[in-house]
Amino acid sequence: MGTQEAMDTSDFVVGEGDFHAQVLSRYKNSMALEHRHLCAVVTAMAEVIKGQGVPATPTAYFAATMSALSKQEQGMCTQDTDDHVLTALCTFLSITLTKISAAVLKSKSSAGLKVLVDVVNSRNLSPGALKPTFTCIAAFIQVADTKDWASILPGFSILLKHCLDQHPKVRKRAHECTADVLRGFQNSVSLNFASEAVTSTFEKLFLSVSQSKLNSSVDKASERPGNTEALQILYLLNLLKLILPFLSGKYMGKILNFFNKLLHLQQPFLSRQILNTLQPLCMNDGAEIPVASFSNLLEKLATLLLEEKAGDESVVAARILERGMSKLHMLDSHSCIIKLPLFFQALAGMLVLEQEEAVYAAGDSLKSLIQTCIDDSIIEQEKQAAESRGGSLNLAPGTIERICITATGLLGYQYSSSWDVCLQIIAILFEKLGSASFTLMASCVQSLADLENLTDDNLPCRKQLHKTVGTAIAAMGPERFLNLMPLNLDVADISNARLWLLPVMRQSIVGAQLSYFTGKIFPMIQRLQSQSKKLSVEGKLTAAKKMEAIVQALWSLFPAFCNFPSDTAQSFGRIAKHLGAVISEEPDLRSMICYGLQVLIKQNKAALSEHVALDVDPEDSSGVSSVNKSAEEKARAYYTENIARENIAAIASYSKNFLPLLFNVFIAAPADKRGVLQSTIGAMASISEKKIVKNFFVSIMQKLLKATKEASDSVNLKGTEPMDLSGPGKEESPSSKRCIFMDLAMSLMQGLDDESVNVLFSAVKPTLQDGDGSVQKKGYKVLAGLCKEQEGFLTSRSNEILELLAMAMPLCHFSAKGQRLNCLQPLILNVFKLKIEDADKVLSSFIGEIVLATKETNIKTRNRAYDILVQIGHSLKKGDPIGSDGKLIQFFTMIVACLAGTTPHMKSAAITAVARLIYEFNDLCYTIPDLLPSILLLLQTKSREIIKSALGFLKVVIARQPVDLLLEHLKTMVESLLLWSDDSKNHFKAKVRVLFEILVRRCGLQAVLAVTPEQHVKLINHIRKMKERKEKKEDDESKSVRSCATTTRQSRWQHTQFFSDDEGEISDENTEQLDVASSRKSRVTARSSGRLRKANKMIPEDDWEHGDEPLDLLDTKKTRSVLSTNKLKRKNYDSDDFDFDPDGRFIVRDDTLGREKSKHVQDEDIDVHSTKSGRRAQKLKANSLANKKRRTETGWAYTGGEYASKKGEGKGDVKRQGKLDPYAYWPLDPKMLNRRESKKAVARKGLASVVKMTGKLRGMTTSEALDSKHLHGSVGPRRMRGKQKLHKSKGKGKKR
Repeated sequence: MGTQEAMDTSDFVVGEGDFHAQVLSRYKNSMALEHRHLCAVVTAMAEVIKGQGVPATPTAYFAATMSALSKQEQGMCTQDTDDHVLTALCTFLSITLTKISAAVLKSKSSAGLKVLVDVVNSRNLSPGALKPTFTCIAAFIQVADTKDWASILPGFSILLKHCLDQHPKVRKRAHECTADVLRGFQNSVSLNFASEAVTSTFEKLFLSVSQSKLNSSVDKASERPGNTEALQILYLLNLLKLILPFLSGKYMGKILNFFNKLLHLQQPFLSRQILNTLQPLCMNDGAEIPVASFSNLLEKLATLLLEEKAGDESVVAARILERGMSKLHMLDSHSCIIKLPLFFQALAGMLVLEQEEAVYAAGDSLKSLIQTCIDDSIIEQEKQAAESRGGSLNLAPGTIERICITATGLLGYQYSSSWDVCLQIIAILFEKLGSASFTLMASCVQSLADLENLTDDNLPCRKQLHKTVGTAIAAMGPERFLNLMPLNLDVADISNARLWLLPVMRQSIVGAQLSYFTGKIFPMIQRLQSQSKKLSVEGKLTAAKKMEAIVQALWSLFPAFCNFPSDTAQSFGRIAKHLGAVISEEPDLRSMICYGLQVLIKQNKAALSEHVALDVDPEDSSGVSSVNKSAEEKARAYYTENIARENIAAIASYSKNFLPLLFNVFIAAPADKRGVLQSTIGAMASISEKKIVKNFFVSIMQKLLKATKEASDSVNLKGTEPMDLSGPGKEESPSSKRCIFMDLAMSLMQGLDDESVNVLFSAVKPTLQDGDGSVQKKGYKVLAGLCKEQEGFLTSRSNEILELLAMAMPLCHFSAKGQRLNCLQPLILNVFKLKIEDADKVLSSFIGEIVLATKETNIKTRNRAYDILVQIGHSLKKGDPIGSDGKLIQFFTMIVACLAGTTPHMKSAAITAVARLIYEFNDLCYTIPDLLPSILLLLQTKSREIIKSALGFLKVVIARQPVDLLLEHLKTMVESLLLWSDDSKNHFKAKVRVLFEILVRRCGLQAVLAVTPEQHVKLINHIRKMKERKEKKEDDESKSVRSCATTTRQSRWQHTQFFSDDEGEISDENTEQLDVASSRKSRVTARSSGRLRKANKMIPEDDWEHGDEPLDLLDTKKTRSVLSTNKLKRKNYDSDDFDFDPDGRFIVRDDTLGREKSKHVQDEDIDVHSTKSGRRAQKLKANSLANKKRRTETGWAYTGGEYASKKGEGKGDVKRQGKLDPYAYWPLDPKMLNRRESKKAVARKGLASVVKMTGKLRGMTTSEALDSKHLHGSVGPRRMRGKQKLHKSKGKGKKR
C-alpha cells in the first residue's frame, strides 16, 4: 500500500522549490518502510547532486536514478539491501519520468529500457519493486521508436510474461501497462509484432489446456492453488478484456476463433470471462474487427442461447448480441441480415424465462436489432419477393419474413407472462416495416385481434395492445389495416363490431387518404344514421342511441384523416358538400368537422413556411396525435411547398361556400360553442382571396353599425342598459349582437387588407368607452388581435393607440381588464423597439397599470398580469445583444419605481411584481441586496397589505438567493421578521414561522440562532423540535411497509404560494431551479385548525382554471385530479400493514386518536410562543370541547372511540353501560357519496340513536324525523333558541 501511495504524483509540481523537498514533505511522516527507504534514497541522491554542483532539477534526479540503477544491476551492493534500494529507486524513477521533458525521455528510452530489463531479469524483485518497474518500462516503450521492434521486444516480453503472474497487484499493473503500450502502438509497425506476441502466448496456453482436458480443470482452477494452465488462460482473458480492441485485425481474428472453440466447452466460469472480454470489443468503435471470425462467434453465442445453454449469462449474452450485431451491420450489412433471423429467434426464446431482467434485456436487444439491422432496401426487396410468391408454400420465406413469423409467434400463450414486452417489439417492427407490414405482417394483425377478445384477467396489458394496433394502423394505413381487421359494421347485427378500434384509429391515423373516408367511412355513417332513424320510429330508443354514438365515433375519425392526408387537392371537393351539411344540421358533430378543417389549413400553411402553430381547440376532445413518429415524419416530408400550395387552393375554392355557412351557424350557436367556429372562420379567411374576405367584412360591418345604432337608441330610451351575462334574451339584445359581429370581424382579421383593418379600428374605438362591459371586453379583444396580428398597423398607428388607451383607462370595466392587458403587451414592446418621444412617461403609466392588475380580485386577470410581465421580460431579454440585459433592466427599474407609490395598494402590487420577475429571471437576482433594505423598511409600516406582500417577497428572496449571500443579510432579515412574530390577528405569526423554517433549512440552525435575540430563541427551538419530530416520523415510516405519500412539485409560478393567507413550504432541494413544493397547512391554533380543515376540502383558487378553460366542477375526473395534486395528503395502506396480537388477531389502529393526540401536542408547543394572555385560548378550548360534545351526541363526529378497550391494542371493543352495542361497520348510505356537505350531514345524523329512535320516527318524513330528533333528543333549550334565531334571521322562523 505504501508503494501505491508513492506512485501518486499529483502533488509534485515542477518549478515549485526543490524536487527533493517535495518528496520529503510528502512521505517524511509516514511510518511505512517503503516510504522511509524512498526518503533515504532521495536524500542521498540530493546530496550527490548538490556535491556535483548540478541544479536540483527533475532531469538531474532522472540521471542520478538511472546511474544508481545501473550500479545496482552490476551488483555493487549486497543482496540484503538490493531489494529495498531497487524498490525505492524504481519508485522514485516512476515519479521522475512524469516530470521530465518528452525529448529527454525519448533520447534515453533505449538505454533506460535496457537497464530496467536487465534489472528485472537479473534480480528476483518483490511485487513492490515490480509495479513501479512496469510503469517505467511502459513509459520508455511509449516514447521509443516503434520501427525498432528489436529494442522494444525485451520490455514488452517482460510485461506480457508478468500478465500471468500469481500476485494480483503485479498482474493488474502488468495488464494496465500492456494496454497503455498497445494503445500507443496504433497505426504503427510494432502493432503487428505486439499482436503476434499476445496471440502466440494465448495459442500456447490454449493448446496446453486442450491437451490437459480443460473440461475438468477449469471449474476446479479457482478452488485449488497453483499456477495451472487453466488459471493462466483466465488471467490472459482478463488481459484481453483491456487489449483486444487494440490488436490488429489479423491476430484478433485468431483470438476470436479460439473464443469460439472455448465456448464449445460450455464451462460457465470460462464462458463468463469470454463474454466479459467481448463487451469492450463490441462497444469500441475504432477496433479493426475481422468480419468472418466475429460473425461466427456471434452465431455460436446465438446457438447457445437458442439451446438454452447460456445459463446465468443469458443477459450478458443478449447485450453482446445487440451490440455485436450493430457492429457487424456497420462492417458487413449483407452478412448481418443473413444471420439476423437466427439471432432474432435466439433472443425471442429468452422472453419465456422467469427472470425479469433477462426478459427486458432480450426485449431491448430485439428492438435494437430491428431499428439498426433492417434497412429500407432489404424491406423493399422482401416485400416484392413476398408479393411475387403469393401464397405458394413451395418457396422458402425470406429473411424479413422469417423475422415476422417469429414476431407473430410472440403472441402465443407461452409468452403470456411477457406480452407487454412482446407487444412493444411488434410495434417497433410495424413502425420499421411501414407499408410493407401489410404484406409481411398480415397474420400478426389477426393475432392481435384475437388477443383483444381475451378478458382483462388474461390480458393485463390491453393498453399496450391498443398502442401496438395503433402503430400498425399508422404504418400500413387505415385502408389496408381495415382489410385485415374490419370494423364489422356492415352486418345487421353489430354486437360483434370492433368498436374498440375507433378511438385507436383516431389517435393513430396519419398520412391517410381523404378519398377513403369519403368512399368507405361516409357511406357507413349514412347507413347507420338511417338505421338509427328507423329504430327511433320503431320505439327502440336504446338501440337508436347506440347507433348515434357509433355515428359520432365514426365522424370523430375525420380530424385524423385530415392529419397530413396524401390526396387533399384531389379529394376535398368530394366531401366538402357533406361537411357543409353536417356543420349546418348536426350541432353535436360540428366541432369535429371544424377541427378537421383547421388541421388541414394550418398544416398546409406550416408547409409554406408561414410558421403557423397547430393549436388544439380546448372545446374539442379529439386531438390528432399519431403514435407512430416515423409515419408522421414521412407524411410531413410528403408535404412539399408545391403540394401545400395546391391543397390550400383546393380548400380556398370552397371558402365562399363555407364562410357564410359558418357565419350563420356562429350567430345561432350558444356562446359556449362559438370558440371552435370562430377559429375555423379565421383559418378559412386566412387562405381565402382578399376580395371575398372584404365582401364578407363589409357585410359584417354594416350589421355591426346597425346593431350599434339599435343599442344607442335603446340606451336613450331606457337609460343605461345593464350588462346581462346570462339569460334567454341575451342573443336578441343589441349589445349581444354587437359582440357577435365584433367576434366575426375579428375572425376575418388574418385575411383583411390595410383599408379593412383601418375600418375595423375605427369601429372598435368607441367600444372602448362604452358603458356595457361585454361590449368593452370585445372591443379590447379586437384591438389586442389587431396589435398582435397586424404589425404594420401597430407601427403606423402606435401614438393613436396609446392615446386611445390612455383616454379609455378610467372607463375600463372590470370584466374587460384582462383583454386590456393583452393590448398593453404588444404596445409596450413596440415602444421599447421604436424609442418614441416621452417613452418613459408612456411606459411608466401602462407598466403601473399592469403592476396594479397583479392585485386584482379576479384570478384570471391577476394571472394574466403576471404572465404579461414575464413575457415582456423574456421578449426584451431576447432582443438585447448577447451578454447585455439593458432593456430588461430598464423594464425592471420601472417596476421598482412603483415602490414609491402613494397608496399601500400600489406599493403592495409593486412588491409582488418585483418578486415575480426575480423569481423568473436569474439575471435580476443581483439586485436583491439593493432592494432588500427598502423592502425590510416597509415591514415597519402598519398596512397589512404591504406587510403581506413584503413577507411574500422575502419568501422568494430566501428561496432564490445563494446561501453565502443570504448569510450576509441574515441579521437584518431576522430582526425585521421578528417584528411580526407575535401578530396572530393578521396571520403574520404563521407566515413568520414558515419563513424561519425555510431560513433554518437554507442557512442552518446555528447561523439563525446566532442572529436571533434571546427572547425569541424559543421560536427557533420549537422549529428544531418540529424538524426532529418530522425526521423521526419519516424514519419510522420508512421502516414500515407503508409507503410515504410523495409531494407533488410544481415548477410554475403560483400567486398563492407566496402571497396568500394560507402558508406553504418551499422545497430547499434544487433551489437554483426553485421547485415549489405543494403547500402544507400550518395549524397554529384550534380556531385556525378548523378553518384549514374546511379549506382542505375546497379547490384552491389557482386551480379554478383547468388548462385554458374553466374547471368543470361536474366532471368527477377533473375535480378528483385537482384535489389529489393539491393540499390533500392521502395515505397509502398496504394489505400487509396490519399488526397481530399474540392470539393472531388483527390490530386495526384508529388514526383519528393519533391525529387528536398529535394536535394537542402541537397546540401545546405552539402556545409556548404566545405572549398574550391564556384566557382567550382557554375560552376557545372550552368552546371547542363543547362543540365536539354536541357533535358527538348528535352523531356528527361519531367515531366509536368510547368503545376502545383500556387494556391496550388488540383487546377488541367493550360494551359500555348506557350505550349502544359496539359496531364495526358504517351504515351504507348513498347520500354519503353526494358532493354537498348538507346531504352528507343528513346521512351522518341519527347514527348513534338509530336503534333507540326507530319506533318514534316510524311513519315520519325525513324533515319531521330530524325535527323530532332535535325536540326529543338531548339538545337543550339553548340550542333550540339558537335554531329559532337562525330561522328568524332567514325570514322563516316559526315559533313552535
